[in-house]
Amino acid sequence: MPLIRYVTRIHFADYVLEDALEVELRRLGIGRPLVILDAAAAASDFWYRLERGLRAGGDPVFFELREPLPTVAACGAAAARYLARDCDGIVGFGAPQAIDLAKVTGLRVSHGEELARYATAEGGAARIREEVPPTIAIPTTAGAGSEVHCCVKLRLEDGSRQTFASRALLPRVAILDPSLVHGLPSETGAAQGACVLMRCFETFLASPFNPPAEGLALDGLRRAWRAIDPFVESDDLDARREMMAAALEGGLASQKGVGIGHALVDALAGLAAEDGDPGRIAAVLLPSVLEFNRPAVGARWSQLESAIDAGPGTTLAASVRDRLRRLGLPRRLGQLGIDPGMIALAAERAESDCAYRTNPRRARVEELRELMLALL
Repeated sequence: MPLIRYVTRIHFADYVLEDALEVELRRLGIGRPLVILDAAAAASDFWYRLERGLRAGGDPVFFELREPLPTVAACGAAAARYLARDCDGIVGFGAPQAIDLAKVTGLRVSHGEELARYATAEGGAARIREEVPPTIAIPTTAGAGSEVHCCVKLRLEDGSRQTFASRALLPRVAILDPSLVHGLPSETGAAQGACVLMRCFETFLASPFNPPAEGLALDGLRRAWRAIDPFVESDDLDARREMMAAALEGGLASQKGVGIGHALVDALAGLAAEDGDPGRIAAVLLPSVLEFNRPAVGARWSQLESAIDAGPGTTLAASVRDRLRRLGLPRRLGQLGIDPGMIALAAERAESDCAYRTNPRRARVEELRELMLALL
C-alpha cells in the first residue's frame, strides 16, 4: 500500500557542518556518539571540522569502515564498540557506505544479533521498533541520498546483500554541506553523478503513485544533468551544491520506489569484488535500463526528454550514454571485472530485490540476463 510521508530534519548550507552538528547533538541529548567513517573520510582534510562539530558530543568514539560496502562483520564490530563504550547515538560521516553502516548498526545495537529476522525479504519491517538510537547522517559525496531514505543494505558473506527498510532507520538529522564535497578525483565525481542520474530516472519512473516524489525526481534530474560536467571537471562550489541538491531530491523520492537498474547494480556490486563501484556499474547499465522501460512509461518519457533537453533526432538513452562516456565512465561490464559466469546469479539476486518490484515494466529473469550479457 503506497504511503506518502516526508521526511526528516535537514540542514543544507555551505559551511554548516560545525554549527549544525553541535546544535543537533545537544538537541538529541547525545553525549557519547559512535562516529562511523569510511576510509576516505577518515583521511580527508575535513577531519578537523568534524572534531569541532563534535565538541558538544562529550567523548566521541570512532569506528572506521575499511570495506567498500557495509558487511555483517563490520556491523558486528561497530555494534560491539558502541555497546562496550556505552554510546548513546551514532554519527555517519562520509560516503553512502558509512551512512548505511550507521543505520544498520543502530538496528543491531537496539534489536540484537539476529538481524535476519528484520530483513525485508523475511517480512521484518513490521518487527523493527522505534527504539533505534538517534543517528545523524553527514554525507561527503553526492550520490545515493542515503541520508534521507530509510532503506539500508548489508553485504553477506556470499556477496549477496540483505535489505532492511523501516522509518525507524531513517536518520533523525541530515547535515548537507556542499563544502565537504571537495577535491574529488574526476572519475569519482563522474561515478557519483551516474548514481544521482540513475536514482532520479528510476524514482520518477517507478510504478507507485506518488506525485510529490515524481516532482522531486524530475527537478533532481534537471539539476544533475546541468551540473554534472562542472561537478566532474572542476571544483566549482555551485556545481557541488547543485549535485548534492539533486542527490537529496533523488533520496527523498526513493520512498516511491526505484527499479531494475538499482536491483542490478546491487547484485553486480556484490559479485564484482575487484571493482564493485555502484556508480561505475550504474553508468554502464543506465542507458539500457531506460531503453528497456520505455514501452511501459507512456507520456512520462517526453517529460524526461524535456528535463535533459535531448536534441531533435537524439534519443533519451543515447543522450545519457554519450554524456556518461564523455565523462570517462566505462561502457562495458567486462571493464569492471564482471564475467559471463556472474550474470545468471546476478539476475536471480536482482529478481529478489525489493527494487525489482516497483520497476514500471515487468522484467523476467531471462530478460535481465540478456540485458547484462549485451553489455559485457
